[in-house]
Amino acid sequence: MMKKITALLILFVVTAGFSGCRKAEVAVNEPSQAEEAAETPAPEEPKEGETPKESETKEETPLTVLVHSVVCKGDDGKELATGTYPEILLSEDKKSSYPKLADSLSKKNEEWADSVRTSTGTYGYYCMTDDMGLGPYSSEIKAEPDRFDDRLFSLQINYYDFAGGAHPNHGTEFLNLDPVTGRKLSLADVITDPEGAPKLIKDKVYAAYPDLVEEIESYAYLGEEGENEDIFTRKFEEDTYTWSVNDEGLYICFSPYEIATYAAGYIDITLGYDEYPGLIVKAYAVSDKIDKKALSEVTDADTEEVSPEDSGDAEDAGPVTLSNPGWESFYDEVYEYQGAKHISLTKLTEEKSDWLDTDRWAEENGFVPRRLPYADDMYYYEPASPVEYDYMYNELKIYDKDKENLLYDFDMYTLINGPDEKAGKTSRLTQYIKWAQIYKDILYVSVGHNTYSSSEPDTSYMIAINLGLSTVIWRSSPLVSNARNFKIVGDTIICGYGFTAEDDFIYLLDVFTGKTVDKIKVNSGPDQFEVVGDKLYVATYNTAYTFKIEGI
Repeated sequence: MMKKITALLILFVVTAGFSGCRKAEVAVNEPSQAEEAAETPAPEEPKEGETPKESETKEETPLTVLVHSVVCKGDDGKELATGTYPEILLSEDKKSSYPKLADSLSKKNEEWADSVRTSTGTYGYYCMTDDMGLGPYSSEIKAEPDRFDDRLFSLQINYYDFAGGAHPNHGTEFLNLDPVTGRKLSLADVITDPEGAPKLIKDKVYAAYPDLVEEIESYAYLGEEGENEDIFTRKFEEDTYTWSVNDEGLYICFSPYEIATYAAGYIDITLGYDEYPGLIVKAYAVSDKIDKKALSEVTDADTEEVSPEDSGDAEDAGPVTLSNPGWESFYDEVYEYQGAKHISLTKLTEEKSDWLDTDRWAEENGFVPRRLPYADDMYYYEPASPVEYDYMYNELKIYDKDKENLLYDFDMYTLINGPDEKAGKTSRLTQYIKWAQIYKDILYVSVGHNTYSSSEPDTSYMIAINLGLSTVIWRSSPLVSNARNFKIVGDTIICGYGFTAEDDFIYLLDVFTGKTVDKIKVNSGPDQFEVVGDKLYVATYNTAYTFKIEGI
């Protein structure tokens, strides 16, 4: 049973709890529905000479945090598991001003609801089979607004899960969104010195927690070369810091197990404005005190009841089937980011031959030939369910790096072969998964077939998938990606397409929309890409290239 519990907990964006950094004590009002509150008639205008009552002049609260409670009971009515999740609702005025923010929050609300409902039912089933009397079990997600202005919407999310074991799993994260675009902001977006930030954070942590220095140093996992990597630099590169910019400065929090053991507890620091002048980009800096109580009101929703359900190990649950919205390129505007920074490529070398052995090219340059399955620093990607030939995979399983727990399992046959939802069209040839990578919580996949595009023009494209909702965010234009792999650098995807008697190009795509940003003509079809520092190495059918990456 513990294996099941572990696998389920890893499926969450983070296993965390309500006892997190700067723990939020949320006061709960008398039960009332947000919809009822919205229908409450506006107060009458005061008559001439009268002073409006305070309650009639109070400004509309920007946010409502609707707290949903979930319970799972046995046949005897005994509580087996409980859960709570938030629903963040913008006021009508704020929703009108920030429609993309409202859309992004709506998607997060769905993720939280689905996560807690599922885990509460599963935990209820576990409790029924628990012979140690540790129940009832619990899964809780709580939210407290930290900041909301024209530049930054910041929400503190506290997670807590207990399904047996020595102690619960809990932690804290911040949801930081651009209110105008609804896009998730990274730490690099809000500070002036991204390169020097990891050292600043490290020095501050070590100064604040001198007794934990040795533990943190030894806690860092091994890198590809077998040596301990700097965990503060690694977290910055992976964009996994928990942070907020408030009226005191840049706040950083680490949950248990993040950079030290569970016993170390929560580790948090603030890089203050006075101590670190100019660290925060001026547009995001705060000069006035933030009145957090005025940001939101909290109200209860009706309690939901779910049935005990054995979800089984993730390996036994079966894949999630992804639908095909249509064959034309498209993107969800919620994810569009006007401030995206794209790279450009400047050719350095070009070595042409009759035929380039890509595997040998990789070996000579210290690379690994790229094929599925493979593992990166975080995940193991395993293709499955081949169609026609043993390499035409239409299912993708994603595990943790050590392949101990299955995190995601997607059946992509309908998505990449049809029929689509618009016209019921199917692909003329069997298409399959060529490469995949998770980048900043989004799954990117390259799809295609191995023949002329005239046989099936809707092929060799990239798709992006929201892992939390299992929905397609965008599909690129066709004929942009049929190489063995692709690379992602900042806000740019580097991919390539080419075939006999067809045009051969390296394509640069926007990571948020899949739109083509630029394309570079090459002698033959690209086969493999590798990035080392600011250099891009490319193997094509008959030419080896190196490019300088500008704009990193």
